[in-house]
Amino acid sequence: DFCTEPGNTKDAKDPKNTWKARKVKSIEKLETATKNQALVFLADKLSNIIAIKEDQIFIGSEIWERFNAPKEEIEWYYKSILAGLGIVNDTRMHRLFSIAIKDVF
Repeated sequence: DFCTEPGNTKDAKDPKNTWKARKVKSIEKLETATKNQALVFLADKLSNIIAIKEDQIFIGSEIWERFNAPKEEIEWYYKSILAGLGIVNDTRMHRLFSIAIKDVF
């Protein structure tokens, strides 16, 4: 539940937020995350960045056409997540996430 992006529903009463607004809310949630919530969030994002890294190897720069935001915004998002996960910065997952971000961007 913690990993579900706030505002990522399309409903007449609650229209879907923009990509940037959803990402900002996700990053803000990290400020109050428990260690377990942060680890689950990190595991999800680590899986995502590894998939991006692998696709970049096989597809190349065309991969960025798949996203709802430009590469620079996606880079901002992942680096903001990394900065917001201080509660788990002593873990192997955090180190792997940091390395994958450097490799991708």
